[in-house]
Amino acid sequence: MKKGGLIIIMAILLIGNVSAICDLNVLLLNQDPYPAVQGDYVKLVFQVQGVQSSECKDVSFSFIPEYPFSLDPGVEATTKIEGGTFTKNYNSFYMIPYRVRVDENAVDGNNTVWVRYTTGTSDSASILTNFSIEVRELKTSFEIFVKDYNPLTNILTLEILNSGKIMLRG
Repeated sequence: MKKGGLIIIMAILLIGNVSAICDLNVLLLNQDPYPAVQGDYVKLVFQVQGVQSSECKDVSFSFIPEYPFSLDPGVEATTKIEGGTFTKNYNSFYMIPYRVRVDENAVDGNNTVWVRYTTGTSDSASILTNFSIEVRELKTSFEIFVKDYNPLTNILTLEILNSGKIMLRG
């Protein structure tokens, strides 16, 4: 056999082995509201791409409740996806929503949320990855005073003072 033909056969065998790898990609698609509010809920939607591959077997995706993010009691943190199948409308991805509680003492700015996923194959390891979630203190307080009252016209003028961190524009 010629040397060129041997190289082509080896390349085909290598390509065949590469295609037998489960290649998942996880994205944070949406955060609602943006920014998340301290002491409130934020809806997070993750997308797991590559579940159509039969090499992925059973995919397990877990939200890791870690400060300042948590799930309500009784809410399942793990979603199982049967690998090798297309999801709705022959898409090669799976959407996983979570309703996550943000601690009231969360730090303003970027906070880290962690997820873990595995492919369910015997030689696969868990992959731990993180995403940044923007958190802001949006609560504020106001003080209202009577600035002026004209008894002849019955016109009352109020003065509203924003005494919080957030400046509202009107």
